[in-house]
Amino acid sequence: MIVKTIPSSWLIEEEHRLDCGPFVKGSIEAKKVIDGMRCKKDRLVDLTKGGLAGMYHVGQDKIAWVDDFEHGMPFLRSSDILKADLSDQPFISRKQVRNNYLFQCSAGTTLITRSGSIGRMVFARKEMEDMAISQDVLKVVPDEKKVISGYLYAFLSSKYGVPIVTGGTFGSIIVHIEAGNIANLPVPRLGEVEEQAHALVQGAADLRSDGARLVNDTTNQLAAELNLPELPKNCFSRFGVSTVSSGYLRSRLDATFHSTFALQVEQSIRQGKYQSEKLSEITRRLFKPPMFKRL
Repeated sequence: MIVKTIPSSWLIEEEHRLDCGPFVKGSIEAKKVIDGMRCKKDRLVDLTKGGLAGMYHVGQDKIAWVDDFEHGMPFLRSSDILKADLSDQPFISRKQVRNNYLFQCSAGTTLITRSGSIGRMVFARKEMEDMAISQDVLKVVPDEKKVISGYLYAFLSSKYGVPIVTGGTFGSIIVHIEAGNIANLPVPRLGEVEEQAHALVQGAADLRSDGARLVNDTTNQLAAELNLPELPKNCFSRFGVSTVSSGYLRSRLDATFHSTFALQVEQSIRQGKYQSEKLSEITRRLFKPPMFKRL
């Protein structure tokens, strides 16, 4: 439980808002610090492409799933945007994406999770342009003529930006955030610092993309060298029926342990041109941490 004393003037400034979140999580303090800065401040809505239209999410649109890349486009849920490796995403129908352009955004967009665990942010990388993004993600598209994308992301994701973003939430059971809640968020203008911040953010995004590509290339080379079968996307979450000998149960009845795809890979490794060994034979220690109460 958090106990905090605030001046009554804060309640008046916040239009007599009585929910405790903005007052105990630093939202008001962050605004006060930014208001006290001597530099120029712009409203977020004045820095986005198209004003309020530059902060959007896809809306309520039932997802039409497909099985292959020919008919589908990789789909990112709110938790997926945080991943460095985006190579194994499920596919949403390309036709559905064509009919609703709000699924996509340009590189340099700031992506903000808007429901559940709100306020987690990601700088959209180049490969994300060819992916569809969930309705649980708010897209903030900067107007590059007014602000550099990397700086806007750096500020919004900072210890001053996040509390203000999360302070603009609503909802009784599931917390949500909409464009209007953060439209008036003040963004300080810092001159050359903005260019420096953008260079660092963009450089990090490029390195992350290069790293993910290298990992995927290496994984594909390894699979080719071991002559492993090509598996469909998300094969372990697909419905399937398989038959195994009772001798393979090994006191394990969970279905994924006896997945047809897993058995194919295991058989390919055992029958391949390279000798295989048990994991326990080549590791110093295999263990599971005990259960304990966390403080």
